[in-house]
Amino acid sequence: MFRICIIDDDKIHTEKAKEILNSILINKQQEFVIEEYNTINDVKQIIDSNQFNYHCILLDIQFNNETSLSLADTINNKYPSCYIIYITNYLEYSRHISRTNYSYFIYKKDLQKELPLAIQKVINQMNHSSVIQIPVNGKTVLIDPHKIIYIESNLHKIRIICTDTVIESYKKLDDILTILQTYPSFIRCHTSYVINAQFIKEYSTTSITMINSVNISITRKYKDVVKNFLNQYFNPFLKV
Repeated sequence: MFRICIIDDDKIHTEKAKEILNSILINKQQEFVIEEYNTINDVKQIIDSNQFNYHCILLDIQFNNETSLSLADTINNKYPSCYIIYITNYLEYSRHISRTNYSYFIYKKDLQKELPLAIQKVINQMNHSSVIQIPVNGKTVLIDPHKIIYIESNLHKIRIICTDTVIESYKKLDDILTILQTYPSFIRCHTSYVINAQFIKEYSTTSITMINSVNISITRKYKDVVKNFLNQYFNPFLKV
């Protein structure tokens, strides 16, 4: 799920941006959610409560008597994988945003022309970063591997259990393992399960309990592999 938020105190521009985004992402058959915030404080509260969960933000720069550049700094530091697209009516801000990490700068009068280019750039960047793509019902769902708790397989379907959602797809577990092979925290512990060691709550020689209290067996076939993996992942001197 491609999660976008628009942070802008101008309702007219917010609605225009939402209309353009809907058109772009529906055309790409991309599953998405668009949310909006009208003040910087609204976003700060979301960040403070650890509820900020977006792949991309459209960020207006001028808000009454303040700018959003300090907010951009916070997002850069706390959520470095979140892509920022600046939108503004004031071209002079183009000189001030260089101290932040961002993907695109759009002059609001050029929104119709530039926003599709900006979103395509973000999608291209995401495709070459930490986001993986999973086909679901003819659409493509984007998943941050660092949010996957575990993956289970049942017949020809897999369930990907994430910290914020559950995704089902008609894929083989072996195919997902191939996609995840560059991420060192994933290990297969059972014919039907792949777990993310980042979310292990506790474990023994026969089972692993994940942070959501789901208990997953370590089958004999994978026992030695899992033991060696856990020793290396957590502590080279740790005995399973």
